[in-house]
Formats: sequence, C-alpha cells, structure tokens
Amino acid sequence: MHDSGAEPGKGNKAMLSSIVRYLHDWKHYGSAMQELSQLSDRELADIGITRADIPRVAWEQARH
Repeated sequence: MHDSGAEPGKGNKAMLSSIVRYLHDWKHYGSAMQELSQLSDRELADIGITRADIPRVAWEQARH
C-alpha cells in the first residue's frame, strides 16, 4: 500500500465541511428569499432591486 503522507480522513472531513457549509448557506438563502419576497415592488425599488433580482441578491447574502 502506498502512503501518500496525507492525513487519513482529511478528504472526508473537507467534503463534510463543504456539505455543511452549503446546507447552512441554503437555509440562509431561503430566509432571505422569504423576507425579500414579502416586500412590495416599491420597497424593493427603494433598496435598488427588482423582483427579478431577488434570487441573486438572496444567494449573495446567504454566502456572506
């Protein structure tokens, strides 16, 4: 068996961490989508976005 010198399970930990981070972001995305969708078109215009911008803005917010 070839020893690559890598820490055992390191790839699995990185993958799990990535999945957890994505699920966390997805939860925040859903919350942001819900909040922004409840605003009127006028309120959205006041903050400089349109209804079509909501998914993009929500995802950007979720990733921060």
